[in-house]
Order: sequence, then C-alpha cells, then structure tokens
Amino acid sequence: MYGTPFLLDCLETQDIVFINEHWLLPEQLSYLDSIHERFDGIAFSDSRIPIDIESRTCLRGFGGVGVLYRKELSIEIKHSQCSDKILVLEVRHETVHILLITVLLPSTNQSMEEYRNVLNDVQAVYDAYSSDFVVIVTGDFNGQISRQFGAKNPETANQRGKELEKFIKENMLISVNSQDSCAGPDCTYYSHDGSTCSLIDHVLVPECYSQVINKCSIVDDHPLNISDHHPVAFVMDLNVHRTDDSRKPLRPLCINWGKASEVELICYKNCVSSKLYDLEVECNTIEDINSAIIDLVCILHEAAFLNLPQKRFRNYLKPYWKYLNVKQLHDKMRMNRANWVAAGRPRGMQFKSFRRYKASKDEFRREIDLAKERYENEQYDLIERACEVDIGTFFNATKSVRRGNWRISEIKHGDKILHESYEICAAWKEHFEKLAYPTESEEFNDAFRMKIEDKFKTLCETTYTFMDKDETLPITENEEIKAIKRMKNGKAFGHDSITAEHMKYGGASVSKYLCRIYNGIVQLEEYPHAFKRLTVVPLFK
Repeated sequence: MYGTPFLLDCLETQDIVFINEHWLLPEQLSYLDSIHERFDGIAFSDSRIPIDIESRTCLRGFGGVGVLYRKELSIEIKHSQCSDKILVLEVRHETVHILLITVLLPSTNQSMEEYRNVLNDVQAVYDAYSSDFVVIVTGDFNGQISRQFGAKNPETANQRGKELEKFIKENMLISVNSQDSCAGPDCTYYSHDGSTCSLIDHVLVPECYSQVINKCSIVDDHPLNISDHHPVAFVMDLNVHRTDDSRKPLRPLCINWGKASEVELICYKNCVSSKLYDLEVECNTIEDINSAIIDLVCILHEAAFLNLPQKRFRNYLKPYWKYLNVKQLHDKMRMNRANWVAAGRPRGMQFKSFRRYKASKDEFRREIDLAKERYENEQYDLIERACEVDIGTFFNATKSVRRGNWRISEIKHGDKILHESYEICAAWKEHFEKLAYPTESEEFNDAFRMKIEDKFKTLCETTYTFMDKDETLPITENEEIKAIKRMKNGKAFGHDSITAEHMKYGGASVSKYLCRIYNGIVQLEEYPHAFKRLTVVPLFK
C-alpha cells in the first residue's frame, strides 16, 4: 500500500485511525494488522469485489472500511453491526462510553438508491446505540452539505448532500470539521489535477455532546500523503464527565420516582435508616457539619441507586416520537430489519424480507413526518400564546429551535480576547466572584443604595430585638418533618443532586439527622461550605 509511510506518520500522534478507501481490496485487509506493532487493525472490503484478480473490471467506488487502534485501549468491535461500508467500535472509559461509527458511502458512479440504502443502515446502527452511548459518526460521506450546517461548506448541497442533511437534521448532529473553529483548509477532497475540491468527509457529533470533541482540524497537504483526501483529525475528551471530588456520589442515572413502587420505596427507606443508624454524627465544629452533610448525600444516593428504578435523561430524543404511532412503527421497522438481516441482507423487491423492511420504513417515515409537523405547529402556537403572558415559557420554547455554534472559541474579558478553555473558565469565575462583593461605581444609583441600606439596618434591629442566643429554642424533629412535607416534588436539584423526594421517602431517620445538623449550624452561627455552593448557569441575552 503506497500510503503506508503517511499512515505510519499519523500513528505516531493518534490513538485511533479510521480508513475509508475506495481502493481497499480483499488481499490488503490482513496487511493493516501488520503495519505497526503497537496497533491492532480490522477492515472490511466490498463483498462484490472478486477474489480472482483477473476477473476484476471496475473497482472504483467499492472499496471498504478499516480501523487501527492502540492495543492498550479498551475497545470492542461490534461485529454484528459491521459491513463492507460500516465499521462500529465501542471505546470504554471510566466516565463515558463512546461508540464510533465510520462509513464509506457509495460514490457518484453508484446509484442514488444504493446511497440511500447505506445511509439507512447507518441510521439503523445509530438508533440501536444512541440511547446508551455518545455516538460519533465519521467517514467519507461522498456528499456536499450546505453552509447551513457549517461555514466551511458551499452555499448549496448536491443531491447526495441533501440526503445527508436529512440524516444530520433528524438526529440533531453537527459536522465538527465544517465549523469555523476547525483548523486547516476548507476542503477534504482535492482532485488529482487540482481542478475541483469539496468537503465530503465529516465528523458528526450530537449537538448536546459537542464538548466531547476538544480539537478538530483538517490536516493540510503532507509530502507523504498520496491520497486525494486530506485526513480529519480530532481529539476526544474522555474526561468530560470526571470529577475530582472523590467523595461525590456516583450518579450515572437519575431516579425515576414516578415509577417507584411501594415496596421499592420501603426498601429505600429501610436502607437509609440502617446506614444512618450506624453513622455517628458530631456537630461541634463547622468541619464536622460539612463532613456530616457529605455523608448524608452519599447515603441517600447509594440507597436510591440500589433500591429504586432509574432513568437516563436523553436530550437527543425527538419529542415528537411520542406523537401518533411513531414508536410502534419504529419498533415494527426494527423488527423487519432484523428479519432482513437474518435472511442475509438480500436486496431487491423479489425478496419478501426486503420488501417488508422497505414497506415498514416508508410507513415509519410518513408517520414521523406527520408527527413532526403536528409537534411544530403546537410549538408555534405555544410561542404565540406565551410571548405576551409568560416570558419563561416563551424562552423555553424558543431556545430549543435556535441552532448554536459548535462551541465557544473565544470571549472578550476586559481588554483581552481569550481563546483557551482554562482562560475562559477563569474569566467566568472572576466575573461571578465580583458579582457577590460590593463595589463602587460612578453609574450606581446612590438613592437606591441608601434606600436598601436603611431597610437592611431596620431588618437587623428588628431581628436582634426578638432574638436572644441564650433563649433560642432548638429545631425539633416535628418541625423538620413538616418542613420536608411542604417541599414540592419534581423540582430541580442543586450541585449535590439531592431532590425533595430523597428526603421525603427517607423517613424519620433523615429528619432526625437533619435536626442535628441544623441545630449545630444555629449554635455555631456559621453556614457550612456545602450550603454556600450553587450551580450557576449563564443565560445569553
């Protein structure tokens, strides 16, 4: 393989290298595994290429897909989902599981129908894994999408690009290497004579998980690269969900309180009681109280995780899938596809399994189009009603339809333009810290400040009049139980992820434990560190 020197150069800096090649032949598959001693490889070549070399006529557009990955990585190839155009592998890590799909879509010398069929196969794989993994789709898509999906793209899409746009839009993906923030040239393919160029290779990531990609670049011309394509390099941040707080409870899933049975709630209550019974709590110092709060949070999370049903927030799911019969028809389509795969993936209307699969897919598409239209009409009506009477609902309704950039690449802080992520985080930290401290400004309203200071002085005098430290009554368990009962279910949690339900269903042992903590706070007249923490969400105005 003439491209081996360039491939070896890439392996020096990369952990995983995907190969999408129109000229990948059956006799070359075993060669990949022997390129580098520290890399394992696997590849698939188009089954229509004859083994007999003399029988081959036109090979362009067939090819195959392959991957090379470092042996020390924890990677599993999903063989049941791989084909001569699709390769699927799972990357396991401590904090997140990522599924990588690489594809080689048919080139222009093959029919549009075959292009759609392969893209449908990619969609089926994506549907099968997107509920459990962060799915990234890469490869040679042989289609030009429009500038609507990235500044590096041309103004309009070609015919195959329009099919690819449907796939991107339906799955709420973003082409990372089409954005301005992607370094390198604007195109990934240059013809051998340099007369034409296009951006047909993409790295597609769910918009809600775009922070997984740290860097992305289109590798510029290289003296060892003899291919017409320029590689796309990207860095995945597998520590995106990692926390440095070793005592913070592990919370991979949210608790589904609505589906918890009476038996499960009783088991949760008993588990909490037994763990708190064995726990000695001291509230002599503020450090004791901080430690007691962390212990309580860990116990509540652990008991809930062991005894209660869980759910995963999947913000990539389309809300209109709940409309009409979309879910039922989707299940029917997947069942027919499984039967078609079991029959050997025959293509052609003369095959019963293929005919049923295509019919169920068309039925599903029609239904989801109707559901999407109905959902969008309802959203427009909601926005129209809310814009005048409920600004909160209006904001929630409009933010879901706004398309943002891939990621923030720079911000202006003072007189400086910041680019690095750690600089941006430090700037936000400094900004929010200043909000919590009094400052002097020529533009401040002095009359309003004096009014607030007078009110605050009056409030302090009134409070000290009716409060004497020596006569302060302790908080009782009954008062604590009544306060917990008044809390509303289904409300958002703070940085510790504890909800009202955690305390309500925890029973009397939780109320008793909290009483000790609150009485310790009153006696010390100091708030613990855990009560000073909060989650800050900047809203762009």
